[in-house]
Amino acid sequence: MLQLILGTGGSGKTAELLQRIRQRAGQGKRCLYLVPEQFSQPAELLLYDALGDRLSAFAEAVSFRTLAERIERECGGQALPTLTDAGRCVFVRRAITSLGEEVRYYRRHRHNTAFLAECAAAIGELKTAGASSGLLADAAARAGSEKLAELSLIYAATEAAMEGKAIDPSDRVTRAAEKLSPGLFAETWFYVDDFDGFTAPQYALLRRLLPWAEGVTVTLCCDGLS
Repeated sequence: MLQLILGTGGSGKTAELLQRIRQRAGQGKRCLYLVPEQFSQPAELLLYDALGDRLSAFAEAVSFRTLAERIERECGGQALPTLTDAGRCVFVRRAITSLGEEVRYYRRHRHNTAFLAECAAAIGELKTAGASSGLLADAAARAGSEKLAELSLIYAATEAAMEGKAIDPSDRVTRAAEKLSPGLFAETWFYVDDFDGFTAPQYALLRRLLPWAEGVTVTLCCDGLS
């Protein structure tokens, strides 16, 4: 079941969500409060203030990352460290080096820290949008862009270099969506709050949760609605 709480900014959407969590927790039923990563700690405090000691046992604040890690633990999967921005730069440099003469435009930049950071950020954005290296290669072919084609090669080589060593945060969410089993959250209601939008991997996980969780309630800020 999907429920939406719509309203303008400051109209009390979060307060309504917390009231619903309190009501469900009062019945001894499990709740997960899903918020952006940077709001995880404030959300824990909000839950405690709303529920108190006794009811807090039935509700927990999670981010997509922590939720994905839980799914991997419960449903099985290779335990790999989550990739950091600095780590992605290291793998990008290894990827460019490994490609040798296949890379002409970008090879001379493989020791340039600023370029590596920009390239790593671009790959991160592509992952967030759900664009694979193959999809990027197809786009490069259609556009006739050699630079874009080289970026797709670097993207693919970076993925290969990371294999078995680390996992990108977006990949962790995507993999969790693939591994999620029907019974894991069958008695859990998800309350999704404070998101301005969702990435492609987050959408993928939400799609899997919708039919298998007891319910999902999402707050959406709709300032443009009359």
